[in-house]
Amino acid sequence: MKFLFLSFVFVTPLFAYLDPGSGSLLLSSIVALFASIVFFIKNIFYKLLSFSPSALRYRGGGGSSLKSAHFIVFYSEGRQYYNTFKPLLDSLDSIKHLYTFYTSDEDDPALKRDTSVGEYSYIGKGNKAYARLNMLKADICVLTTPGLDVLHIKRSRGVKHYCHIVHSISPMTYRVFGIDYFDSVLVANEVQEDFVREVEKAHNVKRKYIAITGSTYLDELSCNLQSSTNLESSSTSVNPITLKDKSKKTILISPSWGKETLLSKYGLKLLEPLARTGYNIIVRPHPQSFITESEAQNIASLKETLAKYDNLIWDQDTPNIYAFSLCDMMISDFSSVIFDFVCLQGKPVLTIKNDMDLSGYDMADISRDSIWTFKALERIGGRCVESEFANIGQKCDEVMQNTKDLDSVRKLLWRYPHSAGDQSVLELLKIERELIESSLKPQSLLISRLRELDSMISLNRFTHSQSTLH
Repeated sequence: MKFLFLSFVFVTPLFAYLDPGSGSLLLSSIVALFASIVFFIKNIFYKLLSFSPSALRYRGGGGSSLKSAHFIVFYSEGRQYYNTFKPLLDSLDSIKHLYTFYTSDEDDPALKRDTSVGEYSYIGKGNKAYARLNMLKADICVLTTPGLDVLHIKRSRGVKHYCHIVHSISPMTYRVFGIDYFDSVLVANEVQEDFVREVEKAHNVKRKYIAITGSTYLDELSCNLQSSTNLESSSTSVNPITLKDKSKKTILISPSWGKETLLSKYGLKLLEPLARTGYNIIVRPHPQSFITESEAQNIASLKETLAKYDNLIWDQDTPNIYAFSLCDMMISDFSSVIFDFVCLQGKPVLTIKNDMDLSGYDMADISRDSIWTFKALERIGGRCVESEFANIGQKCDEVMQNTKDLDSVRKLLWRYPHSAGDQSVLELLKIERELIESSLKPQSLLISRLRELDSMISLNRFTHSQSTLH
């Protein structure tokens, strides 16, 4: 006790050193441990809830109506994904197949659909929606949201099959483990299928069912684009974008969002030389850029500085098809909209070459040289570096003349054009049939045995024995 008392009374400074690398590793380990504990507790919570009788009210369509059969349930994070789901919903309506559609957007266009086949519900945002989904009971749950069983949406014990439908036409830039825990994936083309298989191999996860069904959202955009073009040629113009001189070539700047994008990394270094070319310039920031404070401030600053150029306009809060229909080429970074533009317009795209940091993405776990996207960018218009910005006008002239590979890339990416909804529903019906068949296996064995017994009973020798007794 005396020693313990003295140890508190006489304090001796200790000169310890922790190098920055070890300190960073220690801090990361502590954060990772804390996050693991939080997710572990959340998983236990949701699993306990799934056993609760009250969870039954979260069945697909809810209530005691016929729709409570809950064959297929769709979940959409917001209205921006309606174009992905709409062709599937239309196809299901046409064959009178029941389904339920959940959304976290009160303004989702799906909520205005008038059909007796589907049931539509707004289930709230964030944790409220996740709690509902984590206790869901359905045969098939279809999501565009990646990160199942990794982030907020957990696999519910009441769901037999989880299906992910891809809402792009190039390899997906998902965060790590984005689609590892889905049972199936509906992809747009062979390029995406190969990518999913490579990621599966790298992560050593179970092979999932993959079906090539085309791109539902691209089909929908194509229809909207055609309608827009027809309206533009009519006497009444509906395009909200007004160009000062329509006789000049028009270039669309369409970046992704985040610190690695061209608006964040280059800003005036790129936009000002472009404005000086005399071309019409349409700048269309990613919608997410207006939500992120630092990016929104950067955009506001760029707008103010570039206001003196009347050939440069900003496009915000309009469907991208309007800008697509006006432009002769696109300049972008790594946004998936690049290949939408190529497929819908058949026009070239110039991309800014930079060493994108892939850490934290599925792409980081496979060979960079095997990623189709980086090789394809050279074929659809080429790439440029910051040192070429001073002569960006000349570079754009060259790109607009180079269109020889666009058609082959378009055919590779856009499979089953204008029928992706039907193709996707066909695959969902196959999955549903397999689930039902699997659930009936015990009964099917009994049925088979009954048929065998009927066959034995009807044999002639048993009939003959009975007649002899009489």
